[in-house]
Amino acid sequence: MKIALLGDIHANLPALDAVLEHARKRSAGAIWCLGDSVGYGPYPDEVIRLLQRKYALCLRGNYDNKVLCVEEKRERWLLTKGEEKVLAFQWAWDNLSQESRKWLAGLPETLRLSLEGHRILLAHGSPDSPKEFLGEETPRERFAEIIADTGANALLFAHTHRPFCERIDGVLLLNPGSVGRPVDGDPRASYALLSVTKKGIEAELFRVPYDVDQCVSALRAAGLPEEFGNMFLSGTDLGEAPVSPEEGEAERFRAEALRVGQKYVDMGEHMTQVAGLAVLLFDELIPLHGYGPEERRLLELAALLHDIGWCEGRLKHHKWSERLIVEDEDLSLSRRERRLVACIARYHRRGLPRASHRLFGTLSEEEQTLVRVLAGLLRVADGLDNCHLSLVEGLSCTIRDDRVDLRVVASQFPQGEDEKALRKGDLFRECFNREIAITWDLHR
Repeated sequence: MKIALLGDIHANLPALDAVLEHARKRSAGAIWCLGDSVGYGPYPDEVIRLLQRKYALCLRGNYDNKVLCVEEKRERWLLTKGEEKVLAFQWAWDNLSQESRKWLAGLPETLRLSLEGHRILLAHGSPDSPKEFLGEETPRERFAEIIADTGANALLFAHTHRPFCERIDGVLLLNPGSVGRPVDGDPRASYALLSVTKKGIEAELFRVPYDVDQCVSALRAAGLPEEFGNMFLSGTDLGEAPVSPEEGEAERFRAEALRVGQKYVDMGEHMTQVAGLAVLLFDELIPLHGYGPEERRLLELAALLHDIGWCEGRLKHHKWSERLIVEDEDLSLSRRERRLVACIARYHRRGLPRASHRLFGTLSEEEQTLVRVLAGLLRVADGLDNCHLSLVEGLSCTIRDDRVDLRVVASQFPQGEDEKALRKGDLFRECFNREIAITWDLHR
């Protein structure tokens, strides 16, 4: 059986048409699409309707998710992602039919299949996250871990927009590249042709020329930014998408922390919300604290795990969180990272850090300062979701000599979150020698 394996079409209908015709001439009997069918390109609904007509087996990718969430998260994303990216999400949403939105939302993020006796795993990014970067720069140990966890004979993934094919201990690792938006400097559409027999699975990568001018003309006619057209013309990237290998590694840690958290409590939405707010605060206040990506990752992990101690009840749950983070073997953290994350998570509530506290007291002076600063940010972020309602959609900070003005974007009035954030700002004030002033900015 021959299968056309596609990924990252990104609403580029001329590229998809060219690839499907190329695959038809090579006797492809099925189409598998690894996600990100929409976003950036001018043909979102047309691409989805064509995939449906061809009975393609499809996944939902990370950009598909963003398009589906843009109505809810638009204001927050405008503060963090920039206007062009949010415009791409919003335009795709606006130009999808209700039926296409429903179809896209119903797609899985991963699939496990058995074909001709072979176990095949399909994922947009990885089995753990649609945003994890897997490719040439991925450590072979990571691939070995996925192979061991899944037992697959073939791992098929996309997301990087770069073709990749390799075998590890006989297991096929295959990324077909991007149909609609390559980023390797070659604007031709990229896809793979799988040949699956009882004897094994073979793969061949192809680059297919298509009418890129048609795509760019449609972009211009739709009034979309010229930068979008430049991506398609040059086969290069726009800003930060797709994610770098470093961000892909960070995404793996996020997914791991969420899996660990789910073992203990069903509070994933709250902890994800707090983590998002905590890293926003971190980014806004870099001029004050001066920390970088590694410290940001520690804060995010601590926020994603700060409430796991609720499994032992509300009383002293912060101390239980600290203990569980230290002891849980499913967290692939170094000993130093584990201690720092555990301490940051512990001090999201109640007493402030003291040298007499057992774990905190084992840290160096530099590490203690780091914990105090990051825990100070976490306390404020946790206060802003005090009622677990995810009211806050974005925030920005203005740093002044004696205070930090915190502008909070929300869809409705606070239910005590503003007062709680101020009360939990004690460690923040101590670390930065500044008061906090909160303005609640409603949008309708």
